Order: sequence, then C-alpha cells, then structure tokens
Amino acid sequence: IFDQLDGRVARMTHSTSRFGAEYDSLSDLISFGLAPGLLLFLWSLEPFGRVGWLASFFYVTCGALRLARFNVQSGSVEKAYFQGLPIPMAAGIVASSVLAFADLEMDAARSWVLLAMTFLLGFVMVSNFRYRSFKDLDFRHRLPFKYLVVGVFIFALVAIRPESALFVLFMTYAILGAVF
Repeated sequence: IFDQLDGRVARMTHSTSRFGAEYDSLSDLISFGLAPGLLLFLWSLEPFGRVGWLASFFYVTCGALRLARFNVQSGSVEKAYFQGLPIPMAAGIVASSVLAFADLEMDAARSWVLLAMTFLLGFVMVSNFRYRSFKDLDFRHRLPFKYLVVGVFIFALVAIRPESALFVLFMTYAILGAVF
C-alpha cells in the first residue's frame, strides 16, 4: 500500500525527482527482492544447498533487472500495463506462500514446488508478459455496479480463508498475465 502511495503523494505535491525514482527502486529491491529472496532461502530452499542459494539469487537478480528496465522504460510504455510481473506482486506471492503453507500445514523444507516457483517468479519478472497495472482506473468517476459486486465477492472469498486465498489470488494474477 505504501509503495503505491509514495509515488502518488510525490506527484500530487509536485516533489518528484529522478533521485526519488531511483531511491524508490532501491527501496523496492530491498523490500520486494532481497527480503523475499532471503525468506525463501531460509524457509525452504536452504536444504537444496547451492541450487537453493542460486534460486534465491536468481529471484533477487531478476527483481533488480525488472526494476532497472521499469525505470528505463517509464516514459515510453503504456501505463495500463507492466512489462513483466511487478516485483511487489512477486514478493506478495512469496509472502502469501508462507502463510498458505502454514495454513494448509504443509512442510516447506526442501519443497520442489517452492524451488520451481522461485525460478519461475524470476523468469516472469523479466519476461515480456503484459500485466495489467490498474493505473488507468479512475475511482473519482462513477463506475458500473458490476465492479462493486465483483469487488465485494473477491473480498468475501479472501475473508473466508485469507492465508490461502491471498496466495491463490496473487498466483491467479501472475498466471493470467502469462496466459494473456
């Protein structure tokens, strides 16, 4: 939430700068790249040895490349879509996988699924897949009633079992971007 707000507040107060954009990306790399990479390694991938270390390193490096590409292309791509999975969403998938594994009482240590997920997240961050950014939605204007119904339905689904539902919701976003 705060990652979304900082840029909007800077634009609203006319205090944007190139330095701020770079510093924001550095903060994103630490928060959404390095921290989830370490979490994955210590939580699940350490028993894989060098392969687990390589997977975590790959995730962090692809996150850094994703952010660098975003900064370079910020003025030349359409705002309605991201190129590659946004790093905050990849971090959301990592964090929600921890919650989902705990909720479902699954053992994460030496999980081949999590090892594959780590590599796949790295790949989709640097892919050319288009992911909807939702930056073009304008909530100041009246929207069709169906949007409210869909929003309430999604909220209700998440509220039933948030630990697992968030993981499913985030993975759905990641998969649909790749499919479309």
